[in-house]
Amino acid sequence: MEIMSSACPTLSLNLANHPAEYRAALEAQKAEMFAFWQQNSERSYAEAGRIFSEKEKRKAGFRAWADAQIEALEPQQYRNMVRTELNRLVSGKPRTE
Repeated sequence: MEIMSSACPTLSLNLANHPAEYRAALEAQKAEMFAFWQQNSERSYAEAGRIFSEKEKRKAGFRAWADAQIEALEPQQYRNMVRTELNRLVSGKPRTE
C-alpha cells in the first residue's frame, strides 16, 4: 500500500492538519512496512552475508557482481534491505538496531 500525496489535498507536514482517514492510512502503511521488516530482516542479513563472502574471490569485480545479485531480488523493499546491510558490511560498521 502506498500513500500518494494526491490522496490528501493538504500539503502540510503536520499530520494533525490531515483527515483522520489519511492519518489511518499512513499508520496502516507504517505497520505493514514494519511487519515486512520484522519478517525479512534475518533473511536479508543472511543474503547480504552470502554476497559479502564472495568479496575476496571476486576482487575488483565484486561491486558489479554484488549489484547484479541484489538487482535480481524481489520485492524492492527486500532489495533495499539487502543493499543496506551489504553496504554496512563493506564499510565495517557494526549493526545498530
